[in-house]
Amino acid sequence: MERGLVMTTEERLAEVEQELEAVKQALTTETVRAERIELVDGGGNVRATLTAHADGPRLNLYDAAGKTRAYLTVSAIGPRLVLRDAAGKDRAGMSVTDDGPFLRLHDAAGKTFWRAP
Repeated sequence: MERGLVMTTEERLAEVEQELEAVKQALTTETVRAERIELVDGGGNVRATLTAHADGPRLNLYDAAGKTRAYLTVSAIGPRLVLRDAAGKDRAGMSVTDDGPFLRLHDAAGKTFWRAP
């Protein structure tokens, strides 16, 4: 119905019901399309992000202080998982490339103390 015209209660109710049905359908869709999704806790703090970049997707996981503690990414060279300590230093990393899998462990100073291969 065109805005500015007087509507009956029944007409307005029918319009609101149509709008509500459209909102319900949008909320129950099986597919969500976005370049960035943020997962927040009860306090509104971002705890995870899923982003789509030109070189591949990336999932970041954040601690309560908002620091990245882990991330998973997939790029043209392959997937990579990195785990960080509370100071934000990479402590463990695993990746897979065409040359095979790689695993590295780092001490608090960032020095590699174990790797395979």
